[in-house]
Amino acid sequence: MDNVKKIALAIILLVVIIVVVFGISKILPRYYNPYAENNILEKVSLVVGIKDETDRLVDDIIVKNNRILFSYANLNRFIDAYIQKDEKYNQIITNSKTSVAIIDLENKKIRSLLSNSWEDIYIETKDGITYFDIKELTNIYNINVKYVKETNLVKISKDIHTYKVGNISEKTDLKYLPSFISATIGSLDAKSSVYIVKDDKDYFQVLDSMGRFGYIKQNEVNNIKTVNNYKSSFVYDEKISMLWDYMYSISPDRSTEKKIDAVNIISPTWIDLLNDECDLYDKTDSTYLEWAKKQGYDVWPMIANNSKIELTHTIMSDSQLREKLVSNIVNICKKYSFNGINVDFENMYKEDVDLYSQFIRELTVALHEINVFVSVDVTVPDGSDTWSLCFDRQAIGDAADYVVLMAYDQTSGSSNKPGSNSAKNWIEKNIKKVTEFVDNKKLVIALPFYTRAWKDTGYNVTSSVVNMNSIDMYVKVYFSKNHTKTWLQDEGQYLYEDIINGITMSLWSEDLKSYEEKIKLIKQYEVAGLAFWEADREDSNVWNIINQYLM
Repeated sequence: MDNVKKIALAIILLVVIIVVVFGISKILPRYYNPYAENNILEKVSLVVGIKDETDRLVDDIIVKNNRILFSYANLNRFIDAYIQKDEKYNQIITNSKTSVAIIDLENKKIRSLLSNSWEDIYIETKDGITYFDIKELTNIYNINVKYVKETNLVKISKDIHTYKVGNISEKTDLKYLPSFISATIGSLDAKSSVYIVKDDKDYFQVLDSMGRFGYIKQNEVNNIKTVNNYKSSFVYDEKISMLWDYMYSISPDRSTEKKIDAVNIISPTWIDLLNDECDLYDKTDSTYLEWAKKQGYDVWPMIANNSKIELTHTIMSDSQLREKLVSNIVNICKKYSFNGINVDFENMYKEDVDLYSQFIRELTVALHEINVFVSVDVTVPDGSDTWSLCFDRQAIGDAADYVVLMAYDQTSGSSNKPGSNSAKNWIEKNIKKVTEFVDNKKLVIALPFYTRAWKDTGYNVTSSVVNMNSIDMYVKVYFSKNHTKTWLQDEGQYLYEDIINGITMSLWSEDLKSYEEKIKLIKQYEVAGLAFWEADREDSNVWNIINQYLM
């Protein structure tokens, strides 16, 4: 019996302890002020944008001699996700939306991309960690940095793309919790400005100029407005409709042709990567260029690596060669006053994926200096290392103005199984995949003006390209009168099939109906526009449909 009483008393005591601890945990925070002098952390805290990032610091922030020292790891985590160590030249390459800078670690110098003007920069090494004075990098990153001595924290304004700000209507107390009996963190003066972090019933959680997070009553804030902190000036002012004009060496004579109303950008294939000296094969035709501009087209010529995988690797893996290539592209754009460019690098090593993204960042920053748009072609996400996995679509989308998804070659010409070249359901699936990483407002869908005709003997499969404007003639010549024509709802295409002398013939058509089905996706997913491969292969009536949906 005594044992039972002891157990009962123990249980009661445990319950009492739990209740007391729970009560204390609920009550004490109301009277806790983390910004009181005796509660401030000895280590420097960090606020970036409207987030307290102190717990995510990789290395301590060092504040001394009017300097705020950030380690490379902290710069990478909080300021520059794409910062790079260039071991070959013992330098650091910084990246932001508006600039790229090179830091020479040995000589403690810094310069902007394409500049020969070096300036001194403070670099300190402590316990094997390299530190930079973040205050010297504010122009590079377009940020504001402030050390608040009273709260021992560094406050950085960065990447608050959309946020709310308001003014204090009259002097008030900043509370630790959303309750009038909570501890007072400090006071906010009338007309002072605060960031609004979130709503909490009758309260706002706010961030003040000293980097303090706290709560105030919602009726104590006025002039609330939503601000977009970053707006790119490189947004095309209408839906993009870009037509590639392929030319091997000589530009076609289009002097008698009038502008296609459904096209606003023409992309001649004029520029090719030539050698590891970064020389460019420039095929620009001044007569063609004059005609295009006179017609009212913007001209975004294509620059291609022509699938030269080793040459591309050599240049991408050397920062000085990348910079030379960027400089040469800039010079060509200046020479001809191009409105934009279209970068078409294909067949690259998977291990070069980050280097290629870096090239796009460097190129975009340099071309924006001369008001030139940058569009970059990418394949669909699923595929081989050198065809698909060589693109970091998110990094490219962060850097370039537009990402052009090449929505064709669904079934390659060398396939041992016939299939569609560009089915509607396949395109939609890949739009959904890509828009997980790329802003739909930056995405351009490239559609084909061609398909493939297939012949299957049972032991051998071959294909041939058939242009959109030749499909009817091809079916008439090569298919028998007994062929079938079936509408495939999911694919949004007609499938032509026939068997002639034991050979199975098939063709997934690209006609006006199938094109309209694809273009509906563009409207549905609100992407930036369309591109078309390539001029002179189309049925001319397709422009009426494109014009209806884009213009």
